[in-house]
Amino acid sequence: MKVSVNREACRDTALCTGLAPEVFELNEQGQLVVLVETPSPDQLDDVLQAVHSCPLQALSVTDD
Repeated sequence: MKVSVNREACRDTALCTGLAPEVFELNEQGQLVVLVETPSPDQLDDVLQAVHSCPLQALSVTDD
């Protein structure tokens, strides 16, 4: 599984950083950064919740 962010759609609302802080964070410029592109199985539930909760549908998960 690979996590990615659509930079054109993302407005850096940071909802995902609260749901999966070990995977997402805002950098010093306030832009969303994916810290872990391939999350571990124990991070999966938090990542999927973040993806489904994104108000702009800017996050995606694909199979590797």
